[in-house]
Amino acid sequence: MKLGQRIHNMTDIGRRISLGHLKRCPVCGTVNSTQTHECVMCRWHGEFDHDHESIEMGLTELFDKCPDLAEVVLTIPTKRKRRGLVSWFGMLRWILRGRIDLKV
Repeated sequence: MKLGQRIHNMTDIGRRISLGHLKRCPVCGTVNSTQTHECVMCRWHGEFDHDHESIEMGLTELFDKCPDLAEVVLTIPTKRKRRGLVSWFGMLRWILRGRIDLKV
């Protein structure tokens, strides 16, 4: 599967970059966060592209330049297994520390 197709199908694999939180600089093409007021690369501070196709193209270009970044972003995070009962007893011991002698 091509990288661009992987970006387009991120909802299918359970991981999504919210394109609504990104914008693309019309001067240099860098993808920026919507929270920044100027481009992180060229410091442009005018109107940005908010078109999803333009942002996806910018992400594809970025991932083509840095494939390791693509692997990190497009990897589905694994859930950490909880220890369950062991963690519960640890928390209980922390709450009751010094109040009850657990060594008996």
